[in-house]
Amino acid sequence: MKAANIVKQYNTFESCWQQRDGREQIHIYLKERFNEELLLCLEMTERNMTTLTVFDKNNNELVIIQFKELYNQFVSNSAQQCVNICGRLRDKFTKEFIAIIDTTNNYEIKTEKLNKLYSSLKKELIIQFKTEIFPSLKKLETFQIFLLSKIIEATTEPEIEIETVLKTNEMEEYCKLFSKKKLMYLSQLKEYTSDDYRKLGIKKLGHIKRLLRIVKQQPLTTAN
Repeated sequence: MKAANIVKQYNTFESCWQQRDGREQIHIYLKERFNEELLLCLEMTERNMTTLTVFDKNNNELVIIQFKELYNQFVSNSAQQCVNICGRLRDKFTKEFIAIIDTTNNYEIKTEKLNKLYSSLKKELIIQFKTEIFPSLKKLETFQIFLLSKIIEATTEPEIEIETVLKTNEMEEYCKLFSKKKLMYLSQLKEYTSDDYRKLGIKKLGHIKRLLRIVKQQPLTTAN
């Protein structure tokens, strides 16, 4: 079940984008192909949309600065990192940009209008990620190895430490004996017999029986 959930988290662009390490995989993929502008544009668009959600007169200037930054860097035809979007949407951005830089008018921010522009841009970018970029990324061996490592990480239970067991059962005086033999985890004692414990230096029969019982009854790993 855990493995299935991990695969689900990284199976689509939208779900992978929500994971920090998933987003990093997308970033690395695009950077290696000198195609980072789509990712950077999407991140900036989301940032601008967040600013609009808390808009008031005090951040009026910030909203304008962010719009101009997005337009000049990614939307304008003359932008060095111009992204591929439909001409109609680009024209709408240009019209709004001209209205902003026209100093003869006091530009009135209309959050609904700007948010609609940002939403349309975000939608077009995500379509490109879903249909072109992410399917190619998923086929790469590096991404498959990354996904496998996430599955292993989620399904591997941490081992119980012998020292913890000894202290919990009032036998901490034996901690050094086990440590000296590099016996760190309970799973290492799975095949241990009474004679093995005696050779280790444990003399009390009651303690030997207790250790045998603990190893037999207690799970060797802890649940996540």
